[in-house]
Amino acid sequence: MVHLRDIKEQIVFSNKLVQQLELSIEKRFAGIINRINQVKIEDNDQFNDPVYFIAAGLDPSFKFLWLRDLKLTANTENRLKHDVIQLILDEINKNFKVSPTKVFDEGTFPTSKPKKKKIFVYDDSYNDNANDSIIMNPVAELEAYLNDPIKANFSEYWCRSQMKQLKKLTVRVASVQASSAPIERVFSCAGLIMSSRCTGLSEQLFKDLVFLKANQALL
Repeated sequence: MVHLRDIKEQIVFSNKLVQQLELSIEKRFAGIINRINQVKIEDNDQFNDPVYFIAAGLDPSFKFLWLRDLKLTANTENRLKHDVIQLILDEINKNFKVSPTKVFDEGTFPTSKPKKKKIFVYDDSYNDNANDSIIMNPVAELEAYLNDPIKANFSEYWCRSQMKQLKKLTVRVASVQASSAPIERVFSCAGLIMSSRCTGLSEQLFKDLVFLKANQALL
């Protein structure tokens, strides 16, 4: 959209083509574009689910960097950022049912003595379960996450994260099932590659193999 908007004034002979492309994109992705423009979103708008914005915000290597490419004014960008933050908090609050006495409002975890790990217990989740009785406030978690300067790999970041509410939401959002035939074909390729004999693949190598397998016709 931004690219078409930028080149529209420079085009001399293909104005109609650019206009048709712009109209087609606006119709196809009406839900996303209307949310970016902060206008009313209709039920029949395609891609009107807020999950697309939530998923982008919960990617530690992405967060709000995508806003820069939209070239919005400072006020518009801040309002859109606030809207996305509110979408994330609303989604968390749907399942956030904890008594006030168990919520830890500060930005860091308490300094109480951790539960001693038993011998022969090698599961990393054991340490996580030790602090299940105290849960950070979702607002504090989100603030700590957005202010975290580390831009790590998605899986690695959330695997080690202690932000339990955000982590639960991320697992739910990132587990969206395939919704189209092309995507299902990619999932099929992934299933063929990740067999019982190839469980030691690194994440990056696995991504590269799936990409090559799905696009082998273009090679």
